Amino acid sequence: MKKFTLAPIALAIALSGCIASNTQTPQQADITVAAQQLAASNPFSAKWGTPHEMPKFSAIKSEHYLPAFKVAIAQQKQEIAAIVANQD
Repeated sequence: MKKFTLAPIALAIALSGCIASNTQTPQQADITVAAQQLAASNPFSAKWGTPHEMPKFSAIKSEHYLPAFKVAIAQQKQEIAAIVANQD
């Protein structure tokens, strides 16, 4: 029996964030490029098309985790910075 973990689901939720602004700083552009590169090679950023949007666990390898975490953390930091900078 395979052990089920919530890490892939949490990562998928983190990667599903979007950038609201059309004007990007160089750092935001770097994050966007990293996310696009990740999408091309990492199953965590792919649309799974499975029931309940569960990932295809057989496609996930150990080397997919770290790049996906780095992009997800960068995106979340960017969103936090946007909230902090909002004067409203």
